[in-house]
Amino acid sequence: MFIWLYFIKVHVWKAPPGNFIANLGPTAVAVFFMITAVLFYPKMLRRLSDREWIAFFISRLFRLTPLLWIASIAVAAVVLLQDRVPLLFTRESGFRPMLQWLSFYGTPDLFGYPHTDRIVANVTWSLSYEWGFYLCIPAVAYLRAFLAGRMRPATFLFGLFAYFEWVIYRHYVGPRYYILFVAGLLVAEAIRNPRMVILLRSPWAAAVGLIALFSELFFCPTAFGAFPPILLAIFFAPVAAGNSYFKILSQPGSIVLGEVSYGIYLLHGIVLYLTFNFVTLPSQFLLMPLLAVAVISGAGLAHALIEAPAIGLGHRLAKSIQNSTNSSLLSHPADTRSVQAINVPLRRPVP
Repeated sequence: MFIWLYFIKVHVWKAPPGNFIANLGPTAVAVFFMITAVLFYPKMLRRLSDREWIAFFISRLFRLTPLLWIASIAVAAVVLLQDRVPLLFTRESGFRPMLQWLSFYGTPDLFGYPHTDRIVANVTWSLSYEWGFYLCIPAVAYLRAFLAGRMRPATFLFGLFAYFEWVIYRHYVGPRYYILFVAGLLVAEAIRNPRMVILLRSPWAAAVGLIALFSELFFCPTAFGAFPPILLAIFFAPVAAGNSYFKILSQPGSIVLGEVSYGIYLLHGIVLYLTFNFVTLPSQFLLMPLLAVAVISGAGLAHALIEAPAIGLGHRLAKSIQNSTNSSLLSHPADTRSVQAINVPLRRPVP
C-alpha cells in the first residue's frame, strides 16, 4: 500500500524512504524462508528413498502451483481488459511469457504490457528461490549422511553461514537470499536440544526476540544484507521452539492468517493494482482497512476452494507413491504448526 502511494506521488516503483516501511515486506519474506528451512530440516537428517523424494516434490508442486496459476490467469485477464487483445496470440508477447509465469521461471511482460509484474506487486520472485531450496534438500541430505561421524551438523551449518556472510560482504548478490535458509537450518538444529527449547520458550527469549526484530526493521536498510539474518534468526528461534510471543501467535486470528498467508501474498497485489488504477477517491489511504478485509476474504476463499483441495490431492498422490502413512512433513512452508513435529510437543498451537 505504501509503495503504491509513493508511486502515485513520485512515479517511481520502490519502497518509500525510511527503513521501517521499506523493511516490512522483505522482512516477512526473510522469515518465510527461515520457516521453510525449519520445516524441511528433518528431511535432511534422514536418508529418504527415491520414492519419498518424488512424493516430496509432488506434494510441493500441488501446494504452490494451483494458486500461482490462478493469480497468473487473473493478471492476464487484467492486462487483456486494458485493450491488449490484438497481441493475444503472438508467441513472444503472449504465449512464451505466460508459460514463464505459470512455471515459476519469471514474470516477463504479458502481451506487450509494460511492468506486468506490478499487478502482483512483484512478489513471485521469492518462489523461484523457494524451489531452489527444495532442489538443494536431497543434495544436502546426502552430504549430511556423508559427513555423519566426521562433522557435527551445527559445525557444518555455521561454516556454510560464515561462507555466505563472506560472499555477501564481497557484494555478490545471489547468495544473499539463500543465507536466510541457512539461518533457518541453524535454528532448526538449535531446537533439537531440549534445554534450548525450554530457554527459547521463556518470556525473556520473547523480549530479546522482539528487540532483535525491531532493531532489524528500524536500523537496517534492507533485510537482505549480512547482519539482518542474524537479528531475524534471534527473533525466529523462539517461534520455532513454540514461543507464542506473549500469546500473540496463538490467537485464532493469527492462526487463520497463517493458514491463508500464501493467498494473501499472491493476491494482495492484484487488489491494490485494481484499486489504484480504477478507483478514484479523495483519499485512497483510507481504503486500507477495507482492502485488508477484501484481501483476507479473497485469500480465505482461495484457500478453501483451491489450496485445500490441491493440498489434499497432492498428499494422496504422495502417499500412493511412497506407499507409506507418514506424510507429516509434506505441508505448507508457512504452516508452522508442523514445527511441533520437529521437537517436543508444544502446549499451545503455533500459527
